Amino acid sequence: MRRFRNADEADASLLLRAGNTQAVDFYVTSQRIHGGIRPSMWEEIYAAWAIDRKNGRHSIMVAGTNNEVAALTARARLDPVMQGMVGRGGALVHDGNKVGVNDVIVTRHNDRWLRSNHGKDFVANGDLWTVRNTDNGQLTVPRLRHGGVPTLPADMW
Repeated sequence: MRRFRNADEADASLLLRAGNTQAVDFYVTSQRIHGGIRPSMWEEIYAAWAIDRKNGRHSIMVAGTNNEVAALTARARLDPVMQGMVGRGGALVHDGNKVGVNDVIVTRHNDRWLRSNHGKDFVANGDLWTVRNTDNGQLTVPRLRHGGVPTLPADMW
């Protein structure tokens, strides 16, 4: 698995992490920075994500605040629920949203005590999971990469 498609992108990310504003040049010239009115940009973010999902790709939506992320998450869940692909009910998570059976979730922190893949892996920040069950707020979730199935406790959310 590669994080970047080209060396320039990798270099720009390191500059950005170090706080070097020259990194912005790469993102501007590569047309990776877009501006606009916030609500219309949320809709553009959602539309691009929905196209990826329709084409079988897993992508993430990024926003500036936790409230914006929660709003995008709620929006992203609406269509699959209405289409019957994702369970309407489910467990309430930290941001006020629900997750139901067949939702794809991203874990947001590491927990080395929660093991999967026959003990070879732990729950890590950024991992993608499909919700299989939501009993008592706990989530039984196969990991998309290797299929290991831990149960995430309710207090994790």
